[in-house]
Amino acid sequence: MKRSISSFFTSNFYLVGTAFGASLLLVRWITGNPLMSSEKTLIKYGLFFGIIYTFSYGFALVALAFFVKRAGVWQPATVYITERIQQQTTGRNRLFFKSIAYFAQYELWIVQFVVLYTFAHMVFSDWYFQFLFAFLIMLVIFAFYTSTNGFYLLAMLFMIALFSTLTFIPIYYFVLNGTTKIYEGIRLYHPYLLYYKNPEIISVFIAYLFVAIGQVLVDFPTWFNLSFIKQEKRKNALLSAAFIKILLGFSFTAILMIAIFRGSFENLEVLILTFLYREESLWLSYLFGIFSVVACFMVLLNSLKAFQAARRGSIAHTATTLISLFLIVGLLSAIEQISLLSTVLFFGMMNAVLLPFIYVLLFTNIRMPSYTYIIVLILVVGSEVYLFQTGQMLLPVIVSILLAAGFLLWVRQRQ
Repeated sequence: MKRSISSFFTSNFYLVGTAFGASLLLVRWITGNPLMSSEKTLIKYGLFFGIIYTFSYGFALVALAFFVKRAGVWQPATVYITERIQQQTTGRNRLFFKSIAYFAQYELWIVQFVVLYTFAHMVFSDWYFQFLFAFLIMLVIFAFYTSTNGFYLLAMLFMIALFSTLTFIPIYYFVLNGTTKIYEGIRLYHPYLLYYKNPEIISVFIAYLFVAIGQVLVDFPTWFNLSFIKQEKRKNALLSAAFIKILLGFSFTAILMIAIFRGSFENLEVLILTFLYREESLWLSYLFGIFSVVACFMVLLNSLKAFQAARRGSIAHTATTLISLFLIVGLLSAIEQISLLSTVLFFGMMNAVLLPFIYVLLFTNIRMPSYTYIIVLILVVGSEVYLFQTGQMLLPVIVSILLAAGFLLWVRQRQ
């Protein structure tokens, strides 16, 4: 029996198919694009980092698509990874994996708040704190009083804004200025951005394949959004989201080129926001500004909804909420000193080390020994220290994954 449009918005929720499921996943994975325009990232890796970054996460979504059937059926509006940690671990392992899974979610918050902070300083100047405070108030209100249907509706509106922004802006500016003028501007002011023979790029790409897969597996909003997709449609939804994610990466790179082709870098952590200074079309600048705020809002709303689902029925609900608020306040107070590149490298290393263990928790019935948390902690700390001491990412990623895989195979043989 076909449902009317009105019933879509008045019923609690119903499971969605491939197209809308891909949209829900894109609401989460539109984040991360600001890293493409981090000044430190561009200087170190050039424009190609944004491309390999996008490809890494597209590949990660594809990888999950081929394993998601192993997860079986779980209830809508739940977070599968937290349920599996509860089922598959005990004692200190359970406490450790829950804690590190929750902690891994804060990368998303840090990235969005850096974007919001940069945007507020550019647009509202001395009123930036009032803007961030109002933003947080609205976020909390929507998180606690928006039903699943409301989230569906907001996701639909966001996708309209997303595709409108990423279609109109590149077409308008490339038609107005021509691709040659924009390319020559980049070559004149930022020729190093076009350098593609950096041998380090290959190792970074390989490392980020593992990083991206680890982050996708441990990501609360991804599992939360997947719970609303029909089981037989999850694979197709993930594949569709991966394909669109990769294409959107090229659109963001085009907007970044438009934003910086006329001169030197601004002293900003998110250079793509310098597009707001473009003068040819004021309404497109407004469109981009609204999209930037709405994108951050939707990603954080999705995260809060997932947090609520993950904590449902937990005796630690109040404690988790208080800790989250404390971390957010600390984030706001220290946001000027935050480097997007350092943040992503830190969390990326942690996600890569966790990859084999999270895979075992999600898709197998292997029971890990009671001391597993010690091994994970040693691998995480050792890899992080090596990364920030040497600046090399691939070696600690490969070594930690091989050690973790060897340990887990040994555990499997003993059972």
